Amino acid sequence: MEQGIFHILVENGTSERLDEIAMRDEAYQKASQELDDAILEKESLTGKLQEADRRISVLYGSLMAAYAKLAYEQGLKGMAEIFAKSLKE
Repeated sequence: MEQGIFHILVENGTSERLDEIAMRDEAYQKASQELDDAILEKESLTGKLQEADRRISVLYGSLMAAYAKLAYEQGLKGMAEIFAKSLKE
């Protein structure tokens, strides 16, 4: 019976009382604030990382478009040279 009462007291009283005690403890408050700050920093960095990933994707697309344009122009020049040589022969 005592064990039952003990468990009831622990379940119903300890958590609330411990939370109240923890909120008055300087070390706990400091650690809690640092955790909150770290979470906010992570969220900020996550947003910055997503923006950087988007920019990288856009820049890769631009790079590939420029490369494809140069390849097409070079192909036309090569075709013109081959055509000019075949007319001379």
